[in-house]
Amino acid sequence: IYAMIRFGITPEINALATIVMAVSITALTLSQRLNRGIIGQ
Repeated sequence: IYAMIRFGITPEINALATIVMAVSITALTLSQRLNRGIIGQ
């Protein structure tokens, strides 16, 4: 995905890669918060 963003093959691929990256980062932060909450309890 990173290579595709660097080369910028097509705007569609760039948009898709950006969306996928944003979703994955959001999922990571959410899982970390959930884990902290479970551990806190």
